Amino acid sequence: MPSKKKLYGTFHGIPYDFRKPTIKRIKERVWNAKDKRIFPPKAWGIGWTVNWKNPKSILAFFLLMAIIVVWILVAFAVLG
Repeated sequence: MPSKKKLYGTFHGIPYDFRKPTIKRIKERVWNAKDKRIFPPKAWGIGWTVNWKNPKSILAFFLLMAIIVVWILVAFAVLG
């Protein structure tokens, strides 16, 4: 008799979910105002995704983009 493997959970603290993705689960992970996490587990796959309904995640995104732009500008200034 084949053993049933668990299709979702965590492995060494990293979330995984290999169940067939549904619209409901995707919305719960990617667009959920009630979830206070910036990085909830992915609806399908290994790791985390961004909860775009959380204002903190939008702020973190723009902060990250600003850091990247400044880094590129400094690199061009230094390298000439």
